[in-house]
Amino acid sequence: MKLVTMAHRGEAQAFIKSSFQKRLETEPFSLYQDNNDNILLLTQEGVHNALVATSYAMAKYPMIQRVYNLGICGALRSSLKTGEIYSIRTVYAENQFHSFTTSQKDKAALDLISSESRVLSDQERERLDVFAPLVDREAWAIGKVASQLKKEFIVYKLISDEVGEDKEICTRVKEKSSLWSQKLYELFLSIEDHDLPHSLSTQEDFFWHFSQSMKHEFKDLCHKAQLRGINKDSFLKESQIEKIQALEIHEKKKAKLLLKNMRDLLYPREKIIKERLEKLSFSPSQHLSFQFDSSLESSEVKFAGSFKNPREREDILKTFQNFPLKEWSDVFEGRDV
Repeated sequence: MKLVTMAHRGEAQAFIKSSFQKRLETEPFSLYQDNNDNILLLTQEGVHNALVATSYAMAKYPMIQRVYNLGICGALRSSLKTGEIYSIRTVYAENQFHSFTTSQKDKAALDLISSESRVLSDQERERLDVFAPLVDREAWAIGKVASQLKKEFIVYKLISDEVGEDKEICTRVKEKSSLWSQKLYELFLSIEDHDLPHSLSTQEDFFWHFSQSMKHEFKDLCHKAQLRGINKDSFLKESQIEKIQALEIHEKKKAKLLLKNMRDLLYPREKIIKERLEKLSFSPSQHLSFQFDSSLESSEVKFAGSFKNPREREDILKTFQNFPLKEWSDVFEGRDV
């Protein structure tokens, strides 16, 4: 069973006309159903509304395993074209530390940030552009619910306008809502009928032994660097591609090292957080080890250990007691980064 979330009826009109024709509820939220028992939810605009609406739908239909968020968004960069649909990798939120990675991260093209209010000025656009090139009002809240319930989370957004373009943009978006809803509906059908599509090109094959997912990530990182105005050759050089090539290690290890360097360059904050967590998770005991969630979506501490005598057991208990839990929490809350 799948849940399709959209903010407004205008975005969803093609879905309602063609598939989700059975109206289930109108209050407190509009819910529709198709012939396969999938649910369409109209969340209304805004992070708070989307959080409440999605929580309501998931509680009412606990059989749901996959959550879609489809709809329009604004472009924070002029290089992105109106009318294009992009798969989303990571969803951020204004004034929130946690982000949520979608289930199509290996095939996704861009990141997105959910804003607390409509972005109307160039100053607001420049501030949010640091986090992601696309902005909406709902995706982060929907991702939060899906993550907490451990459901598959998939996001596709159609660019309706360039933020700050003009004051009449709302009128023009409404005028094109029918066309854009149809494009989103056709995309939804292609996802359901086939494997997840993505907007990354396959113009080049990297000569190292990349797995398919690693190829996607390599192209994705290069694309994001170019969107930030970074020349691809310069980006790879800064990622120490020549030094990595010269290393006498297995080709797969070279590829993983290159991807890590590329990620660190694009996401320096994540690099700092992970380095801090690696230090905090170091265990002085050879009988116990700690791990953190590499996606940084969960603050839980994972551990593994074993003992065969009272001395080793006491060693493990002492290590547990001395674990820096407060410092660990501070990192995830953004107070020590």
